[in-house]
Amino acid sequence: LHPNRAQWAYDDPFLADLEVAVAPVLARLAPDLLHAHDFKSIGIAARYKIRAAAKPEATAPVLVYDAHEFLPGVGLPDAKRRRGNERYEAQHLVHVDGLVTVASAISEALITTHRLDLVPRVCLNVPEAGSGRWSGDEPDIRTAAGVPDGAPLLTYVGVAAEKRGLTPLVDALQQLTHAHVVLVTKQNPYVAGLLERAGQQGTSDRLHVLPYVEPTEVSRFLRT
Repeated sequence: LHPNRAQWAYDDPFLADLEVAVAPVLARLAPDLLHAHDFKSIGIAARYKIRAAAKPEATAPVLVYDAHEFLPGVGLPDAKRRRGNERYEAQHLVHVDGLVTVASAISEALITTHRLDLVPRVCLNVPEAGSGRWSGDEPDIRTAAGVPDGAPLLTYVGVAAEKRGLTPLVDALQQLTHAHVVLVTKQNPYVAGLLERAGQQGTSDRLHVLPYVEPTEVSRFLRT
């Protein structure tokens, strides 16, 4: 290995490319507070903090890491890239001043896996109970997709990608002959491929794709 290049940079070169793009911007901004948004930015932020602290009479910026997921549990199919991502996160966690994540189970897993002295704070990724007003006439997922009342309905809400298991969900419509699947997601090439797949399997009339709704409306939208 090149002496200045860590193993993770060979396992997932995208992480190194990202730093090449972002690090000069950080240097110009010279922030006092760094919010590392998901694992892809923790190394960029940590190494900026190290460089900033090394300057004469400098004060190191505060670094808060926002861990969206328990990375070893994500399970990327590419073993080399998965190993690189996990190394990348683990190597830079020691430079974090604060840590926040989205569930208590993830907080506990981070502490155990990385032997953290720092306890991650939990900020649930959900809307507040009772947020917004509800008249009872708001749209619902069955009405929006045209799925009859009483028909079995399977739903998925979120980013559409192969790793989310949506291909077998669509394939299952061949056996679940009365069921409908509604994806509440953003259109992308993978979604287009699912629609084409359903067309080839003769189930396209029971696969529906709807756009996202506001965060405070998700629970109401799914009520039917």
